[in-house]
Amino acid sequence: MKYGTLIPVPRSDVVRIELSEPLAAVPKGFSVQTPPRIAIDLPGVGNGLGRNTVEINQGNLRTVNVAQAGDRTRLVL
Repeated sequence: MKYGTLIPVPRSDVVRIELSEPLAAVPKGFSVQTPPRIAIDLPGVGNGLGRNTVEINQGNLRTVNVAQAGDRTRLVL
């Protein structure tokens, strides 16, 4: 099972996602305007963070919600 970490980049709206192994497939994602959110589905990745919410509080990003379902993990920024 793969796991990852979320690393906010100071003074930027960038979040770097580090995984223990390369992805087996290209991630899919979508965005919604109200409320503003970006969702990224990571196939074959488990939630190895030990929690479902990561506080970022940098730039325009406050939190990242992490939800695992089967062999996919969804990040909602």
